Amino acid sequence: MYSIPDVTSAEEVYNLLNEIEKTEEPKIQDWVEYYKCPYVLSSLNKHISKMNIWNRSSNNTNYAEASHANSNKDEKNLKLLTAIK
Repeated sequence: MYSIPDVTSAEEVYNLLNEIEKTEEPKIQDWVEYYKCPYVLSSLNKHISKMNIWNRSSNNTNYAEASHANSNKDEKNLKLLTAIK
């Protein structure tokens, strides 16, 4: 099974969406129509995006999750400047 973030070219992304569209799942046409919007696809796959941010960021949310857990471990309801430091 392929996923949109993991395919390695724009052509593969569109081929994958076309394959999904051929299934007879209820409401799949609406789903594919939404995900074919350029601004949605560009947020899901680096080969569609015109922004060069994909190599600068992690492919998962572990950093954000750890940061969130650490902030809750110490204190809650901190002032903004205290929380940033």
